[in-house]
Amino acid sequence: MASSPSYLYRNHCGVFCFQKRVPEHLRRLSSSLPKYFRISLYTKERRLALSKARRLVLMFDDIARKYFSDPDLFASAMKLLRQHIDAREHSQSFAEYEEQFLSKLDSTENETALLEQAIRFQREINESSSATDPDKQPRLESNHLKEILSAINNHHRAHVNSIPLKEAFDKFLVENQTSWSNITTGQNYRNEIFNLFYQLTGDISTGDVTKEHVQEFKELILKLPSNRSKKTQYKDKTARALLKSVIPENDQISATTKKKYLNRLSSFISWLYKNNYCIAGLTNSLSNVIRSESITHEERKAYTCDDLRKLFNSRHYTTGLHKEPYRFWVPLIGLFTGARLNEICQLYVSDIYQHEDSKIWVIDINDNEKEITKKSVKRPDHRRLIPIHRKLIHLGLIEFAQSTKTERLFPELTYNERNKYGYKAQKWFNTTYTNQANCNIQTPNTAFHSLRHNLETYLANKLEMPIHKIETMMGQKPSGGVSTGRYIKPIELQERSDYINKVNWDHCIDFKAIRPWKQQAFARNMINAK
Repeated sequence: MASSPSYLYRNHCGVFCFQKRVPEHLRRLSSSLPKYFRISLYTKERRLALSKARRLVLMFDDIARKYFSDPDLFASAMKLLRQHIDAREHSQSFAEYEEQFLSKLDSTENETALLEQAIRFQREINESSSATDPDKQPRLESNHLKEILSAINNHHRAHVNSIPLKEAFDKFLVENQTSWSNITTGQNYRNEIFNLFYQLTGDISTGDVTKEHVQEFKELILKLPSNRSKKTQYKDKTARALLKSVIPENDQISATTKKKYLNRLSSFISWLYKNNYCIAGLTNSLSNVIRSESITHEERKAYTCDDLRKLFNSRHYTTGLHKEPYRFWVPLIGLFTGARLNEICQLYVSDIYQHEDSKIWVIDINDNEKEITKKSVKRPDHRRLIPIHRKLIHLGLIEFAQSTKTERLFPELTYNERNKYGYKAQKWFNTTYTNQANCNIQTPNTAFHSLRHNLETYLANKLEMPIHKIETMMGQKPSGGVSTGRYIKPIELQERSDYINKVNWDHCIDFKAIRPWKQQAFARNMINAK
Protein backbone atom coordinates (compact mmCIF):
# COMPACT_ATOMS: atom_id res chain seq x y z
CA MET A 1 0.00 0.00 0.00
CA ALA A 2 1.36 3.39 -0.97
CA SER A 3 2.46 5.60 1.89
CA SER A 4 0.43 8.72 2.63
CA PRO A 5 1.82 12.18 1.94
CA SER A 6 2.91 14.31 4.89
CA TYR A 7 -0.32 16.30 4.86
CA LEU A 8 -2.53 13.20 5.30
CA TYR A 9 -2.82 10.76 8.24
CA ARG A 10 -5.36 8.49 9.98
CA ASN A 11 -6.54 9.10 13.52
CA HIS A 12 -7.11 6.37 16.07
CA CYS A 13 -10.60 5.73 14.64
CA GLY A 14 -9.28 5.19 11.13
CA VAL A 15 -10.64 8.51 9.84
CA PHE A 16 -8.34 10.44 7.55
CA CYS A 17 -7.22 13.90 8.71
CA PHE A 18 -5.53 16.83 7.01
CA GLN A 19 -2.48 18.36 8.63
CA LYS A 20 -0.62 21.50 7.70
CA ARG A 21 2.74 22.28 9.21
CA VAL A 22 2.62 25.66 10.92
CA PRO A 23 5.43 27.84 9.51
CA GLU A 24 8.48 28.01 11.74
CA HIS A 25 8.48 31.84 11.87
CA LEU A 26 4.94 31.76 13.27
CA ARG A 27 5.79 29.22 15.93
CA ARG A 28 8.72 31.36 16.99
CA LEU A 29 6.27 34.20 17.56
CA SER A 30 4.10 32.08 19.83
CA SER A 31 5.27 29.07 21.81
CA SER A 32 1.62 28.01 22.21
CA LEU A 33 1.28 27.17 18.51
CA PRO A 34 1.36 23.45 17.71
CA LYS A 35 3.75 22.06 15.15
CA TYR A 36 0.80 21.05 12.94
CA PHE A 37 -2.68 22.39 12.33
CA ARG A 38 -5.03 19.39 11.96
CA ILE A 39 -8.68 18.89 10.96
CA SER A 40 -10.72 15.81 10.17
CA LEU A 41 -11.62 14.99 6.56
CA TYR A 42 -14.54 12.86 7.78
CA THR A 43 -13.82 9.88 5.58
CA LYS A 44 -12.07 6.52 5.87
CA GLU A 45 -11.70 6.21 2.12
CA ARG A 46 -8.11 6.98 1.20
CA ARG A 47 -8.80 8.08 -2.38
CA LEU A 48 -11.42 10.64 -1.32
CA ALA A 49 -9.27 11.81 1.60
CA LEU A 50 -6.28 12.31 -0.68
CA SER A 51 -8.36 14.35 -3.10
CA LYS A 52 -9.67 16.57 -0.32
CA ALA A 53 -6.24 16.97 1.27
CA ARG A 54 -4.60 17.97 -2.01
CA ARG A 55 -7.29 20.59 -2.47
CA LEU A 56 -6.68 21.90 1.03
CA VAL A 57 -2.94 22.13 0.50
CA LEU A 58 -3.57 24.59 -2.31
CA MET A 59 -6.25 26.55 -0.46
CA PHE A 60 -4.96 26.66 3.11
CA ASP A 61 -2.49 29.53 2.72
CA ASP A 62 -4.91 31.67 0.71
CA ILE A 63 -7.64 31.14 3.30
CA ALA A 64 -5.26 31.91 6.15
CA ARG A 65 -4.21 35.17 4.49
CA LYS A 66 -7.85 36.08 4.00
CA TYR A 67 -8.59 35.87 7.71
CA PHE A 68 -5.25 36.69 9.30
CA SER A 69 -2.99 39.18 7.55
CA ASP A 70 -0.94 39.50 10.74
CA PRO A 71 1.11 36.46 11.87
CA ASP A 72 0.61 37.43 15.50
CA LEU A 73 -3.16 37.37 15.05
CA PHE A 74 -2.94 33.99 13.35
CA ALA A 75 -0.94 32.62 16.27
CA SER A 76 -3.38 33.99 18.84
CA ALA A 77 -6.39 32.77 16.86
CA MET A 78 -5.03 29.23 16.56
CA LYS A 79 -4.39 29.15 20.30
CA LEU A 80 -7.97 30.25 21.01
CA LEU A 81 -9.31 27.77 18.48
CA ARG A 82 -7.50 24.90 20.18
CA GLN A 83 -8.80 26.02 23.58
CA HIS A 84 -12.30 26.24 22.12
CA ILE A 85 -12.10 22.71 20.69
CA ASP A 86 -10.81 21.31 23.97
CA ALA A 87 -13.53 23.10 25.93
CA ARG A 88 -16.28 21.74 23.65
CA GLU A 89 -14.93 18.20 23.87
CA HIS A 90 -14.75 18.25 27.68
CA SER A 91 -18.04 20.04 28.37
CA GLN A 92 -21.16 18.02 29.09
CA SER A 93 -23.44 20.75 27.70
CA PHE A 94 -23.31 24.02 25.87
CA ALA A 95 -24.14 25.84 29.10
CA GLU A 96 -21.08 24.29 30.74
CA TYR A 97 -18.91 25.23 27.75
CA GLU A 98 -20.17 28.81 27.95
CA GLU A 99 -19.50 29.03 31.68
CA GLN A 100 -16.09 27.35 31.68
CA PHE A 101 -14.63 28.92 28.56
CA LEU A 102 -16.73 31.48 26.69
CA SER A 103 -17.49 33.75 29.63
CA LYS A 104 -13.79 33.95 30.49
CA LEU A 105 -12.71 35.42 27.17
CA ASP A 106 -11.17 38.87 27.48
CA SER A 107 -13.26 41.32 25.44
CA THR A 108 -10.77 44.13 25.98
CA GLU A 109 -8.13 42.03 24.20
CA ASN A 110 -10.53 41.33 21.35
CA GLU A 111 -10.52 37.60 22.13
CA THR A 112 -14.23 37.15 21.38
CA ALA A 113 -13.89 38.62 17.90
CA LEU A 114 -10.68 36.69 17.26
CA LEU A 115 -12.28 33.38 18.27
CA GLU A 116 -15.20 34.08 15.95
CA GLN A 117 -12.74 34.77 13.16
CA ALA A 118 -10.85 31.55 13.89
CA ILE A 119 -14.06 29.50 13.83
CA ARG A 120 -15.10 31.06 10.54
CA PHE A 121 -11.62 30.32 9.20
CA GLN A 122 -11.96 26.65 10.22
CA ARG A 123 -15.46 26.48 8.77
CA GLU A 124 -14.12 27.64 5.40
CA ILE A 125 -11.34 25.08 5.60
CA ASN A 126 -13.90 22.35 6.35
CA GLU A 127 -16.23 23.51 3.60
CA SER A 128 -13.31 23.41 1.18
CA SER A 129 -12.53 19.85 2.22
CA SER A 130 -16.14 18.84 1.53
CA ALA A 131 -16.36 20.55 -1.85
CA THR A 132 -15.33 17.37 -3.67
CA ASP A 133 -18.51 15.67 -2.47
CA PRO A 134 -21.51 17.83 -3.49
CA ASP A 135 -24.07 15.28 -2.24
CA LYS A 136 -22.97 15.73 1.34
CA GLN A 137 -23.41 18.77 3.56
CA PRO A 138 -20.07 19.92 5.01
CA ARG A 139 -19.63 18.78 8.58
CA LEU A 140 -18.27 21.43 10.90
CA GLU A 141 -15.98 20.95 13.84
CA SER A 142 -18.92 21.87 16.06
CA ASN A 143 -22.58 21.11 15.46
CA HIS A 144 -23.39 24.25 17.46
CA LEU A 145 -21.46 26.77 15.35
CA LYS A 146 -24.33 29.24 15.00
CA GLU A 147 -25.07 28.91 18.69
CA ILE A 148 -21.41 29.55 19.52
CA LEU A 149 -21.11 32.60 17.28
CA SER A 150 -24.34 34.01 18.66
CA ALA A 151 -23.13 33.42 22.21
CA ILE A 152 -19.84 35.16 21.44
CA ASN A 153 -21.64 38.26 20.21
CA ASN A 154 -24.16 38.21 23.06
CA HIS A 155 -21.36 37.78 25.58
CA HIS A 156 -19.54 40.82 24.25
CA ARG A 157 -22.75 42.83 23.81
CA ALA A 158 -23.64 42.29 27.44
CA HIS A 159 -20.46 44.10 28.47
CA VAL A 160 -20.61 47.15 26.20
CA ASN A 161 -21.75 50.57 27.36
CA SER A 162 -24.56 50.90 24.82
CA ILE A 163 -25.88 54.42 24.14
CA PRO A 164 -28.16 55.86 21.40
CA LEU A 165 -26.38 55.85 18.05
CA LYS A 166 -27.10 59.55 17.44
CA GLU A 167 -25.65 60.47 20.83
CA ALA A 168 -22.51 58.47 20.11
CA PHE A 169 -22.06 60.17 16.77
CA ASP A 170 -22.31 63.63 18.32
CA LYS A 171 -19.63 62.64 20.84
CA PHE A 172 -17.46 61.30 18.02
CA LEU A 173 -17.64 64.63 16.16
CA VAL A 174 -16.80 66.69 19.25
CA GLU A 175 -13.83 64.49 20.14
CA ASN A 176 -12.34 64.32 16.64
CA GLN A 177 -13.11 67.65 14.97
CA THR A 178 -9.95 69.33 16.27
CA SER A 179 -7.77 66.74 14.51
CA TRP A 180 -9.41 67.19 11.11
CA SER A 181 -7.78 69.49 8.59
CA ASN A 182 -10.98 71.45 7.88
CA ILE A 183 -14.61 71.74 8.94
CA THR A 184 -15.92 70.06 5.80
CA THR A 185 -14.69 66.70 7.13
CA GLY A 186 -17.14 66.93 10.01
CA GLN A 187 -19.88 68.10 7.66
CA ASN A 188 -19.23 65.14 5.37
CA TYR A 189 -19.42 62.76 8.33
CA ARG A 190 -22.79 64.17 9.40
CA ASN A 191 -24.46 64.78 6.03
CA GLU A 192 -23.18 61.75 4.16
CA ILE A 193 -21.57 59.01 6.25
CA PHE A 194 -23.78 59.03 9.32
CA ASN A 195 -26.95 60.02 7.46
CA LEU A 196 -26.66 57.01 5.13
CA PHE A 197 -25.64 54.64 7.92
CA TYR A 198 -28.47 55.83 10.16
CA GLN A 199 -31.01 55.29 7.37
CA LEU A 200 -29.89 51.65 7.24
CA THR A 201 -29.74 51.00 10.99
CA GLY A 202 -32.73 53.00 12.16
CA ASP A 203 -32.99 54.48 15.65
CA ILE A 204 -30.93 51.93 17.57
CA SER A 205 -28.31 51.86 20.29
CA THR A 206 -24.61 51.30 19.61
CA GLY A 207 -24.66 47.85 21.20
CA ASP A 208 -27.21 46.74 18.62
CA VAL A 209 -25.05 47.67 15.62
CA THR A 210 -24.27 44.45 13.78
CA LYS A 211 -21.97 43.27 11.03
CA GLU A 212 -25.02 43.10 8.80
CA HIS A 213 -25.53 46.87 9.22
CA VAL A 214 -21.91 47.52 8.25
CA GLN A 215 -22.17 45.09 5.34
CA GLU A 216 -25.26 46.89 4.02
CA PHE A 217 -23.46 50.23 4.24
CA LYS A 218 -20.56 48.81 2.25
CA GLU A 219 -22.90 47.45 -0.44
CA LEU A 220 -24.65 50.82 -0.63
CA ILE A 221 -21.40 52.78 -1.00
CA LEU A 222 -20.17 50.47 -3.74
CA LYS A 223 -23.13 51.54 -5.89
CA LEU A 224 -23.88 55.03 -4.52
CA PRO A 225 -24.69 57.55 -7.30
CA SER A 226 -22.74 60.78 -7.51
CA ASN A 227 -24.52 64.14 -7.19
CA ARG A 228 -27.69 62.20 -6.41
CA SER A 229 -29.50 65.30 -5.09
CA LYS A 230 -29.31 66.78 -8.60
CA LYS A 231 -30.42 63.67 -10.47
CA THR A 232 -34.17 63.11 -10.70
CA GLN A 233 -33.97 59.32 -10.68
CA TYR A 234 -32.02 59.25 -7.39
CA LYS A 235 -32.70 62.39 -5.37
CA ASP A 236 -35.86 61.16 -3.59
CA LYS A 237 -34.65 57.63 -2.89
CA THR A 238 -33.76 56.51 0.61
CA ALA A 239 -30.55 54.65 1.38
CA ARG A 240 -32.43 51.36 1.47
CA ALA A 241 -34.17 52.11 -1.83
CA LEU A 242 -30.79 52.92 -3.40
CA LEU A 243 -29.44 49.66 -1.99
CA LYS A 244 -32.10 47.76 -3.94
CA SER A 245 -31.63 49.80 -7.12
CA VAL A 246 -29.53 48.94 -10.15
CA ILE A 247 -27.18 51.92 -10.59
CA PRO A 248 -24.98 52.10 -13.72
CA GLU A 249 -21.27 52.35 -13.03
CA ASN A 250 -21.11 55.66 -14.90
CA ASP A 251 -23.54 57.17 -12.39
CA GLN A 252 -21.59 56.02 -9.32
CA ILE A 253 -19.23 58.00 -7.13
CA SER A 254 -15.53 57.55 -7.91
CA ALA A 255 -13.42 54.76 -6.46
CA THR A 256 -11.55 57.37 -4.41
CA THR A 257 -14.79 58.65 -2.87
CA LYS A 258 -16.01 55.11 -2.19
CA LYS A 259 -12.79 54.37 -0.35
CA LYS A 260 -13.07 57.62 1.63
CA TYR A 261 -16.64 56.83 2.73
CA LEU A 262 -15.74 53.30 3.82
CA ASN A 263 -12.66 54.51 5.69
CA ARG A 264 -14.69 57.15 7.51
CA LEU A 265 -17.35 54.72 8.67
CA SER A 266 -14.52 52.42 9.77
CA SER A 267 -13.05 55.28 11.82
CA PHE A 268 -16.41 55.89 13.50
CA ILE A 269 -16.98 52.19 14.27
CA SER A 270 -13.42 51.83 15.57
CA TRP A 271 -14.03 54.81 17.85
CA LEU A 272 -17.22 53.12 19.14
CA TYR A 273 -15.30 49.97 19.97
CA LYS A 274 -12.41 51.88 21.52
CA ASN A 275 -14.89 53.53 23.88
CA ASN A 276 -16.70 50.24 24.58
CA TYR A 277 -19.89 51.37 22.84
CA CYS A 278 -20.18 48.40 20.45
CA ILE A 279 -19.11 44.80 19.96
CA ALA A 280 -15.78 43.92 18.37
CA GLY A 281 -15.04 42.94 14.81
CA LEU A 282 -17.57 45.19 13.05
CA THR A 283 -15.06 46.82 10.69
CA ASN A 284 -13.55 43.62 9.25
CA SER A 285 -15.61 43.78 6.06
CA LEU A 286 -14.53 47.38 5.34
CA SER A 287 -10.81 46.67 4.97
CA ASN A 288 -9.13 46.63 1.56
CA VAL A 289 -12.43 46.84 -0.33
CA ILE A 290 -11.39 49.48 -2.85
CA ARG A 291 -8.13 49.05 -4.68
CA SER A 292 -6.91 51.74 -7.03
CA GLU A 293 -7.57 50.62 -10.59
CA SER A 294 -5.16 53.14 -12.03
CA ILE A 295 -1.43 53.35 -11.55
CA THR A 296 -0.61 56.07 -9.02
CA HIS A 297 1.32 58.24 -11.44
CA GLU A 298 -1.63 58.16 -13.88
CA GLU A 299 -4.19 59.45 -11.38
CA ARG A 300 -2.97 63.00 -12.02
CA LYS A 301 -1.13 63.40 -15.32
CA ALA A 302 1.85 65.62 -15.99
CA TYR A 303 1.49 68.51 -18.41
CA THR A 304 2.69 67.99 -21.95
CA CYS A 305 5.40 70.23 -23.34
CA ASP A 306 2.72 72.04 -25.33
CA ASP A 307 0.70 72.56 -22.14
CA LEU A 308 3.68 74.15 -20.41
CA ARG A 309 4.24 76.45 -23.36
CA LYS A 310 0.57 77.50 -23.35
CA LEU A 311 0.74 78.21 -19.63
CA PHE A 312 4.04 80.06 -19.23
CA ASN A 313 4.02 81.79 -22.59
CA SER A 314 0.40 82.83 -22.17
CA ARG A 315 -0.56 86.47 -22.61
CA HIS A 316 -0.66 86.84 -18.82
CA TYR A 317 3.06 86.08 -18.60
CA THR A 318 4.19 87.72 -21.84
CA THR A 319 2.21 90.98 -21.54
CA GLY A 320 2.34 91.44 -17.78
CA LEU A 321 -1.36 90.92 -16.93
CA HIS A 322 -0.85 89.36 -13.50
CA LYS A 323 -2.62 91.68 -11.07
CA GLU A 324 -1.43 89.91 -7.90
CA PRO A 325 2.04 88.50 -7.11
CA TYR A 326 0.87 84.92 -6.46
CA ARG A 327 -0.52 84.65 -9.99
CA PHE A 328 2.94 85.22 -11.44
CA TRP A 329 5.07 83.39 -8.89
CA VAL A 330 3.10 80.37 -7.63
CA PRO A 331 3.05 78.45 -10.95
CA LEU A 332 6.74 79.21 -11.55
CA ILE A 333 7.69 78.04 -8.06
CA GLY A 334 5.59 74.90 -8.60
CA LEU A 335 7.37 74.19 -11.89
CA PHE A 336 10.89 74.38 -10.42
CA THR A 337 10.29 72.96 -6.91
CA GLY A 338 7.44 70.48 -7.27
CA ALA A 339 5.99 71.89 -4.05
CA ARG A 340 2.31 71.41 -3.29
CA LEU A 341 -0.01 74.35 -3.84
CA ASN A 342 -0.68 75.13 -0.18
CA GLU A 343 3.00 74.70 0.68
CA ILE A 344 3.78 77.56 -1.71
CA CYS A 345 0.80 79.74 -0.84
CA GLN A 346 1.49 79.67 2.91
CA LEU A 347 5.15 80.76 2.61
CA TYR A 348 6.54 83.51 4.75
CA VAL A 349 9.32 85.81 3.52
CA SER A 350 11.52 84.29 6.23
CA ASP A 351 11.07 80.87 4.58
CA ILE A 352 13.27 82.01 1.70
CA TYR A 353 16.87 82.35 2.82
CA GLN A 354 20.47 81.41 2.18
CA HIS A 355 21.44 78.21 3.99
CA GLU A 356 24.07 79.11 6.57
CA ASP A 357 26.51 76.25 5.92
CA SER A 358 26.15 75.65 2.19
CA LYS A 359 25.25 79.23 1.16
CA ILE A 360 22.57 77.75 -1.11
CA TRP A 361 19.32 79.67 -1.42
CA VAL A 362 16.45 77.52 -0.23
CA ILE A 363 12.69 77.45 0.27
CA ASP A 364 11.91 76.11 3.73
CA ILE A 365 8.66 74.10 3.85
CA ASN A 366 7.56 74.05 7.48
CA ASP A 367 4.70 74.56 9.91
CA ASN A 368 6.56 76.84 12.33
CA GLU A 369 4.35 78.58 14.89
CA LYS A 370 1.30 77.03 13.26
CA GLU A 371 -1.09 78.44 15.85
CA ILE A 372 -0.17 81.93 14.66
CA THR A 373 0.79 81.34 11.04
CA LYS A 374 -1.81 78.62 10.34
CA LYS A 375 0.86 76.93 8.26
CA SER A 376 0.50 73.17 8.06
CA VAL A 377 2.08 70.02 6.73
CA LYS A 378 0.11 66.79 6.55
CA ARG A 379 3.01 64.57 7.62
CA PRO A 380 6.46 65.09 9.13
CA ASP A 381 8.11 64.07 5.83
CA HIS A 382 6.65 67.18 4.21
CA ARG A 383 8.98 69.44 6.18
CA ARG A 384 12.02 70.00 4.00
CA LEU A 385 14.46 72.39 2.34
CA ILE A 386 14.18 72.84 -1.43
CA PRO A 387 17.11 74.45 -3.27
CA ILE A 388 15.98 77.39 -5.40
CA HIS A 389 16.58 76.84 -9.11
CA ARG A 390 18.85 79.45 -10.73
CA LYS A 391 16.05 80.23 -13.19
CA LEU A 392 13.83 81.38 -10.30
CA ILE A 393 16.69 83.51 -9.00
CA HIS A 394 17.20 84.96 -12.49
CA LEU A 395 13.46 85.71 -12.72
CA GLY A 396 13.83 87.69 -9.49
CA LEU A 397 12.22 85.54 -6.77
CA ILE A 398 14.76 86.47 -4.09
CA GLU A 399 14.64 90.11 -5.10
CA PHE A 400 10.85 90.04 -4.92
CA ALA A 401 10.89 88.40 -1.48
CA GLN A 402 13.32 90.96 -0.13
CA SER A 403 11.22 93.83 -1.48
CA THR A 404 8.03 92.54 0.13
CA LYS A 405 7.07 94.62 3.16
CA THR A 406 4.82 92.01 4.76
CA GLU A 407 5.66 88.85 6.74
CA ARG A 408 3.89 86.57 4.31
CA LEU A 409 5.19 86.19 0.78
CA PHE A 410 1.68 86.34 -0.68
CA PRO A 411 -0.48 88.24 1.84
CA GLU A 412 -3.24 88.54 -0.75
CA LEU A 413 -3.99 84.84 -0.25
CA THR A 414 -6.27 84.60 2.77
CA TYR A 415 -6.81 81.51 4.90
CA ASN A 416 -9.80 79.31 4.19
CA GLU A 417 -10.88 76.40 6.42
CA ARG A 418 -11.56 74.17 3.45
CA ASN A 419 -8.46 74.66 1.29
CA LYS A 420 -6.27 76.73 3.61
CA TYR A 421 -4.09 79.34 1.86
CA GLY A 422 -4.35 77.62 -1.53
CA TYR A 423 -8.09 78.14 -2.02
CA LYS A 424 -7.97 81.41 -3.94
CA ALA A 425 -4.92 80.39 -5.99
CA GLN A 426 -6.47 77.07 -6.99
CA LYS A 427 -9.66 78.72 -8.15
CA TRP A 428 -7.81 81.37 -10.17
CA PHE A 429 -5.43 78.82 -11.73
CA ASN A 430 -8.29 76.60 -12.88
CA THR A 431 -10.37 79.40 -14.40
CA THR A 432 -7.38 81.02 -16.11
CA TYR A 433 -5.49 78.09 -17.57
CA THR A 434 -8.23 75.65 -18.50
CA ASN A 435 -10.68 77.80 -20.45
CA GLN A 436 -10.65 78.55 -24.14
CA ALA A 437 -10.31 82.31 -23.67
CA ASN A 438 -6.84 81.88 -22.20
CA CYS A 439 -4.53 78.87 -22.37
CA ASN A 440 -7.14 76.25 -23.15
CA ILE A 441 -5.15 73.39 -21.61
CA GLN A 442 -7.35 70.35 -22.22
CA THR A 443 -5.09 67.42 -21.35
CA PRO A 444 -7.30 65.23 -19.12
CA ASN A 445 -6.53 64.69 -15.41
CA THR A 446 -4.31 67.74 -15.12
CA ALA A 447 -4.30 70.48 -12.49
CA PHE A 448 -1.77 72.57 -10.57
CA HIS A 449 -0.52 69.35 -8.95
CA SER A 450 0.55 68.20 -12.43
CA LEU A 451 3.56 70.55 -12.18
CA ARG A 452 4.76 68.34 -9.34
CA HIS A 453 4.52 65.30 -11.59
CA ASN A 454 6.42 67.13 -14.32
CA LEU A 455 9.38 67.72 -12.01
CA GLU A 456 9.32 64.20 -10.54
CA THR A 457 9.28 62.69 -14.03
CA TYR A 458 12.14 64.91 -15.20
CA LEU A 459 14.32 64.06 -12.18
CA ALA A 460 13.67 60.33 -12.54
CA ASN A 461 13.75 59.89 -16.31
CA LYS A 462 16.01 62.66 -17.61
CA LEU A 463 18.46 62.97 -14.71
CA GLU A 464 18.14 59.42 -13.28
CA MET A 465 18.03 60.78 -9.74
CA PRO A 466 17.63 57.89 -7.21
CA ILE A 467 13.98 57.49 -6.32
CA HIS A 468 14.48 57.72 -2.53
CA LYS A 469 16.27 61.05 -2.99
CA ILE A 470 13.44 62.35 -5.17
CA GLU A 471 10.93 61.29 -2.52
CA THR A 472 12.85 63.08 0.22
CA MET A 473 13.18 66.29 -1.78
CA MET A 474 9.54 66.21 -2.85
CA GLY A 475 8.29 65.73 0.70
CA GLN A 476 7.33 62.07 0.49
CA LYS A 477 8.18 59.21 2.80
CA PRO A 478 11.26 57.58 1.27
CA SER A 479 10.66 53.98 0.24
CA GLY A 480 14.27 53.02 0.83
CA GLY A 481 15.41 55.16 3.74
CA VAL A 482 14.61 57.73 6.38
CA SER A 483 13.73 61.31 5.54
CA THR A 484 16.27 63.88 6.67
CA GLY A 485 13.69 66.64 6.36
CA ARG A 486 15.02 70.14 7.00
CA TYR A 487 18.07 69.03 8.97
CA ILE A 488 20.49 67.96 6.28
CA LYS A 489 24.21 68.23 5.75
CA PRO A 490 25.59 70.82 3.32
CA ILE A 491 26.83 68.09 1.00
CA GLU A 492 23.32 66.63 0.78
CA LEU A 493 21.79 70.02 0.09
CA GLN A 494 24.46 70.64 -2.55
CA GLU A 495 23.53 67.37 -4.25
CA ARG A 496 19.86 68.40 -4.31
CA SER A 497 20.82 71.79 -5.72
CA ASP A 498 22.94 70.17 -8.44
CA TYR A 499 20.02 68.02 -9.55
CA ILE A 500 17.50 70.86 -9.39
CA ASN A 501 19.68 73.18 -11.46
CA LYS A 502 20.00 70.56 -14.19
CA VAL A 503 16.24 70.74 -14.74
CA ASN A 504 15.74 72.60 -18.01
CA TRP A 505 12.37 73.55 -19.48
CA ASP A 506 13.80 75.64 -22.32
CA HIS A 507 12.65 73.10 -24.89
CA CYS A 508 9.04 73.80 -23.83
CA ILE A 509 9.02 77.39 -22.58
CA ASP A 510 10.52 80.57 -24.00
CA PHE A 511 11.56 82.22 -20.75
CA LYS A 512 12.86 85.28 -22.59
CA ALA A 513 9.27 86.01 -23.63
CA ILE A 514 8.12 86.18 -20.00
CA ARG A 515 7.81 89.79 -18.93
CA PRO A 516 9.87 90.37 -15.73
CA TRP A 517 7.99 90.53 -12.45
CA LYS A 518 8.67 94.27 -12.12
CA GLN A 519 6.76 94.79 -15.36
CA GLN A 520 3.75 92.77 -14.26
CA ALA A 521 0.55 94.58 -13.26
CA PHE A 522 0.99 93.82 -9.56
CA ALA A 523 4.47 95.45 -9.53
CA ARG A 524 3.16 98.57 -11.20
CA ASN A 525 0.45 98.72 -8.55
CA MET A 526 3.11 98.37 -5.83
CA ILE A 527 5.04 101.31 -7.30
CA ASN A 528 1.90 103.43 -7.60
CA ALA A 529 0.99 102.61 -4.00
CA LYS A 530 4.30 104.03 -2.85
